[in-house]
Amino acid sequence: MARLNVFLQHAQYLSKRRGGQMSFEQYSYVVGLIFRHFPCNLLVWGAGQDTSLWRTVNRGGRTAFLEDTQKFINAVQQRIPEAELHVVTYKQSMEKHYDMLRNMTDANLLIQLPGDLNAVEWDIILVDAPSYKVSRMESIYTSNKLKNVLVGKGRVVHILVHDAERHMERVWCDTVLGKTGFILIEGYRLNGIYSHIRHYIFGADDVYEADEMKRLAKTLVDKVI
Repeated sequence: MARLNVFLQHAQYLSKRRGGQMSFEQYSYVVGLIFRHFPCNLLVWGAGQDTSLWRTVNRGGRTAFLEDTQKFINAVQQRIPEAELHVVTYKQSMEKHYDMLRNMTDANLLIQLPGDLNAVEWDIILVDAPSYKVSRMESIYTSNKLKNVLVGKGRVVHILVHDAERHMERVWCDTVLGKTGFILIEGYRLNGIYSHIRHYIFGADDVYEADEMKRLAKTLVDKVI
């Protein structure tokens, strides 16, 4: 528990930085989930100021990051050269949101993952990219495709989607991952923006674990000063 508190103190620092990507409540929830399953296979859509946190919590496991924005790619390569970072390209834009909902095909929405990433048995997939200007339709769609293969093999897969309160992310979560059956983690970032994380668990009746994670996250938030 002492080591977990160190991770949470780092998460608290991130949540208080200008432009923090998650609230402390959300960071604590995701940290707790990874900590509960490490060493595991963790796939993160997006790289940035919390890249080091996810890698450190999942010590001994495989943590791979997918990023399309050059400034984040450069920053991670310079500051965390040991991170497993893969460059991806998104085909669609937010203007094509409604067209893509009517034409949900692999040709339109499936991201071709580099290297051996399609063959990895991912335990946790965190969708935190691309930006709102692009929309997360492709990362959500591709994550669901990965999940389908793994659940077919008898695996349990956790998919977390950050910024799910935004219209497009909410619609794509509803359409691809489901309107119900998720745990909602809410929080306010430092800039006052109210955000959601949806945590889906596929492949097992694991609502009990999700409830336990939420209770653990609240307990740890209360303990860290």
